[in-house]
Formats: sequence, C-alpha cells, structure tokens
Amino acid sequence: FLAWSASFYPQIFLNFTRRTTRGLSVDFCALNVLGYVCYSTYTASFYWNESIQRDYKLRMSGSGDGDGDGVIIQSNDVAFAAHALMASLLTLTQIGCYDSFRTRPPSKRVQAFLIFSVVFCLLFITVTGDVP
Repeated sequence: FLAWSASFYPQIFLNFTRRTTRGLSVDFCALNVLGYVCYSTYTASFYWNESIQRDYKLRMSGSGDGDGDGVIIQSNDVAFAAHALMASLLTLTQIGCYDSFRTRPPSKRVQAFLIFSVVFCLLFITVTGDVP
C-alpha cells in the first residue's frame, strides 16, 4: 500500500515546483483517472455491497480454490483505490491549471475512448437498472 501510494507524489511535487506539466503525457493521465475510477468502483462495490459478496461466495464455493468463504477485497484495497483516484485527479488537474487543456488536450483516440466508456457505462446502468 505505501509503496504504490508514495509513487504518485514525486510527479505531483515536480509539477508543483516547476509550475508546468511539460513532458507528462496527457493521454496517460486521462486514462489513469478512468482506470482508477473503474478500480475504485469495483473495490468499493465488492467491499460494501452484500449482494455482490453473496454472489461471489455462491459462485466460488464450488470452485475448490478455498476462497469461497471470505471476501477477497480488504479495506486497504479500498483505501488504495480511493487514494490513487485522488492522486490521479490531482495530477490531471495540474495539467489543466499549469498548461491548459486547450493547448494540450488528450488525443482524439483517447477522447473517443473516454466518451465511449462513459456512454457505455451509462447505457448499461440505464438498460439493466443495475448500479453496483
């Protein structure tokens, strides 16, 4: 937890001291935020949603791997996911503040992927009515 969490701070500190994010990939930061939104949603849902835990236990109880009795997501997983999301959002915010997204926007492919991902998730929730 500590090593992965600490890995975000050198970049954040460097951006702050230089007051620029030149050399940092906007695409990487935008996709990183999307990834940590997904990971945070997954870990929080699995950790707090009893229905998901029950389904997991039912599905895994006959698998023979011995994990069917306990929940595999722990509080440190949720804490890391939330922390990583906040650090990634801070880094993306630094790009917007120091260098402006008008001069350095994400690439068209990344923009399209981000839009597709959000629309897909919203459609899935709308059609199934299943919110984790």
